[in-house]
Amino acid sequence: MVTRILSEFNLTLHRKTTPPELEHAAQFYGIYSRLAKKLGVTPQHVRHVAIGLRSSKRVSAAIDREIRRIKNSACEKAA
Repeated sequence: MVTRILSEFNLTLHRKTTPPELEHAAQFYGIYSRLAKKLGVTPQHVRHVAIGLRSSKRVSAAIDREIRRIKNSACEKAA
C-alpha cells in the first residue's frame, strides 16, 4: 500500500496542484528514515520489517502507529 501511494505521489510532483486524495501521500515520503531515527535502527531494517523480510514487534508497532497517524491526519483534513 505504501509503495502504491508513493508511486501516485511521485506522479503528481510535476503538477502545480495536488489532488486532495493524494495530499496526505507526501507524509509517507521518508517514513522508513523517520521511524529509523526514532527507533535507533537503520532505514533498511524498518523497510525489511515493513515488507516481511524481518520480524520486530517494536518496529511493526511503530509502522502501524505512523500509518494510523497519517491516515487520521488525512481524515481530519477531509472533514
